[in-house]
Amino acid sequence: MFPLDDTIVAVASPPGGAAQGILRVSGPNAHTLLAQCFFPDDALPLSSRHMPCAIEGGIRLSGLHLPLPATAYLWAFGRSYTGETAAEVHTLGSPPLLQLLLRNFLASGARLAERGEFTFRALLKGKLDLSQAEAVLAVIEATDRRQLHSALAQLAGGLARTLHRLRDMLIDLLADVEAGLDFPEEDIPFFSSNDLRLRLGEALKKVTSLEKQMEQRTTADQAATVVIIGRPNAGKSSLFNALLGRKAALVSTSPGTTRDFLTAELDLDGGKCRLIDTAGIGFNEFDVGVADPALAAAVRAAAIEQRNTADLLLLCIDSTQPLAEQENNLPTSIEGCRVQKVLTKCDLQRHPTCPRGFLETSSVTGEGIAALRRLLCERLSAGKGSGATVLAETAARCRQALPSLKKALRRALRCISQDRRELLASEIRTAVGHLDALTGAACDEEVLTRLFNRFCIGK
Repeated sequence: MFPLDDTIVAVASPPGGAAQGILRVSGPNAHTLLAQCFFPDDALPLSSRHMPCAIEGGIRLSGLHLPLPATAYLWAFGRSYTGETAAEVHTLGSPPLLQLLLRNFLASGARLAERGEFTFRALLKGKLDLSQAEAVLAVIEATDRRQLHSALAQLAGGLARTLHRLRDMLIDLLADVEAGLDFPEEDIPFFSSNDLRLRLGEALKKVTSLEKQMEQRTTADQAATVVIIGRPNAGKSSLFNALLGRKAALVSTSPGTTRDFLTAELDLDGGKCRLIDTAGIGFNEFDVGVADPALAAAVRAAAIEQRNTADLLLLCIDSTQPLAEQENNLPTSIEGCRVQKVLTKCDLQRHPTCPRGFLETSSVTGEGIAALRRLLCERLSAGKGSGATVLAETAARCRQALPSLKKALRRALRCISQDRRELLASEIRTAVGHLDALTGAACDEEVLTRLFNRFCIGK
């Protein structure tokens, strides 16, 4: 895919001007090329630095009368991100200066790095596995706090450790089986069929647990849905606008103004959810505020359909009106969907039957809106999508490979029952092969090409 015996270089900082820019170089001649233009303040040669270090100094380039102030970060072979001899130059973030420095390295014999080539070298050197390489890209592309949290958790090796422990377990098992096949005449106590069955069963249990984790990732990757419900003219559309911070829904004092549903993306402290404003139908026989029976039935059906997709129902209770029995007796959840009761129009005169203890809001004054946003964030974080430590792309690969892995382990269990240890060893090797495809130890070139083509140069 990429040549691996040369030295690569690229600008690693984002495009555009900044106070600081970064040039990254990796490969066998990284320090030699850097020494041609970087001069340390302490005058010690770069070749004398054998430990990772940061060195203050200056960059001298042809065409510049004065040296550029710079800090060089050096890593010896095997100690860097890429697993190779590597360096970074941190200097002024002027794009023309960074391009001049880049051209200097290219003229000295370095090659411009391809997309994701630094991370690709880290993968081949065993510094990262494929799931962590995917996490590097996800960190770069993260658009909210939840995505960043998931990417960092995977980059830290949460999934990688599980996969590698499972692989080690199968490799140990394979070694024991093959030892019994290769040295049957030796007086060595090999594992019994029952012991092998227990160890394979434990591996199968771990794979089943991983499968469940991947399925949970599918659910977690979908944005949670909050549906605003309540009687006609209960202040639903006003609350919808107040939460969004803009006028997205038509508001009127006449019941039945909202006859369809409105959907918008709501940002909650870096996380996102779908916020849906429905027509006022209440729960049982509440009037929808529409005279035409056919239209009223359509409005009711649309609102109920949206209500059934919710992860959280936000029940608006008009504080200026008598409390309805259905509102008072509504349970905290409906068919597994949680219900949060909210008092609206709290800037107006309250009705004597208005309950206490509910969150009080006013779309006019903004009272309680910030508190409601925090509450929504807490409620949704406690449910779906908050703790995902596996990225969607990684989960998709796992969902393809894990069923084949399970089949290989089940075939291996049948081999034990049939006392066919030659086939047992073959099935365990097949299972290890499926794991290697997941970790990148046995890389599928098409998978790698698709992944690294999405990277930017310098990463």
